[in-house]
Amino acid sequence: MIAYARVVAETKTAKGTRYTAATQRSYQMTVQRLFRFLERRGVILQDPTLNLVLLSSKKVPRAVLNQAHARRLVASPDASTPRGKRDRVLLELCSTGRRSASASASGSTSAISTSGEASS
Repeated sequence: MIAYARVVAETKTAKGTRYTAATQRSYQMTVQRLFRFLERRGVILQDPTLNLVLLSSKKVPRAVLNQAHARRLVASPDASTPRGKRDRVLLELCSTGRRSASASASGSTSAISTSGEASS
C-alpha cells in the first residue's frame, strides 16, 4: 500500500502537475474501501490498509488578512451600542484564536445580550 501511495504522489497529471493532497487521499480511500470489502467477503484474511494513515485534506486559506485589514475589521463595529460592543468582543476573541465557545461561560454566544445586560 505504501508503494501505491508513493506512485500516486509521484504521478503527474495531463497538465504536468502532481496530484493534490485531496486527490491522493481520494485514491487512497478508494483502495482502502476495496480491501475492506474483500476482507468482509473473506477473499483476503487481513486488510493491508488497516494501519494506513491517510493524507490530511485540510486546506489552508488562500488569502490571509494583513495587519491593516485585521485592525480595520476589529474597529468596524460601533462601540457606542451594546451590539457593537458585543461584535467587537467576538471579533477580538476570534483574532486571538480562541474558540467561539469561549465567548461565554455557558459555551453559547446566545448568552451574550445585545441589550447591555447579561442573560442567565
